[in-house]
Amino acid sequence: MFNNLKTANYLYKKIVFIAILVLGFHLTFAQNEIFLDNYFRTLKSVKVDIENKTYNFLFDTGGGITIVSPKIIEDINKSSYGNSIGFRMSGERVESKLCDNLDIKIGGINFSHTNVGVFDIMSLLPKDFKQLDGVISLKTFEHSKISLNLIANKVIIETEESYKEKIKNMHLIQSRFANGPNGSELNIFLGTRAKDHLWWFLFDSGNIAQTKISTSTAKDWALTFKENEITEIGAYKFEIANDSITAPTIIDDIIYDGAFSFDFIQQSEFVISFKDKKIWKN
Repeated sequence: MFNNLKTANYLYKKIVFIAILVLGFHLTFAQNEIFLDNYFRTLKSVKVDIENKTYNFLFDTGGGITIVSPKIIEDINKSSYGNSIGFRMSGERVESKLCDNLDIKIGGINFSHTNVGVFDIMSLLPKDFKQLDGVISLKTFEHSKISLNLIANKVIIETEESYKEKIKNMHLIQSRFANGPNGSELNIFLGTRAKDHLWWFLFDSGNIAQTKISTSTAKDWALTFKENEITEIGAYKFEIANDSITAPTIIDDIIYDGAFSFDFIQQSEFVISFKDKKIWKN
């Protein structure tokens, strides 16, 4: 009987020890997932909570700043101030107010914002579109490490350990992390190699048309196009991170070298460390 008790006690301790190891492993590599909804064509939206009320926001990696509607600011009794100026890729100037110190919860995770833009995103959309109350941009995740998997409609908030594990078999992309005219934005540009140079294309999931090559870039690449018209050139192969990605492409008069689209981004899983200013692809 004594031996049986001793054996049982040993087995109990061993099981507890294994359970603690498994739990520790799970907590170390546990990631939080944020699921995206379909909005219009390939545009994605996401549910957010602000002061215990749920809103519908556009998800846009090319948004530059995270935006809330003036109605939300009014509802939560906060004030807006100032004048923040940004530019759409067409060169169109967009102005917004600012609001300081706003917490936005997404998928049960709280993201604290030093400031957000205050602007009615519906003013840029057709009147029959479903209501949007703001825009979640990459700025929301500036203190995080994330995986972006658009084909699976999700953003994963990585732990330090899961991030290190995930990038082991991924390719580092030459990139630029840009903060805009007044230093408050956050956009990513990916380097694509052509004609013995790197060209910088906006990483823009909100671009639901096609990947865009600017007219000035098209001239340097010796591509044929019509002045003052959008020119479709079909599937085009872009060299990126010692790999190539083919996407439907047009030539358009934009202020960047180019802008990658949803169709381009959805073909890979991207992992981003904002602190290290690095982006990887599988």
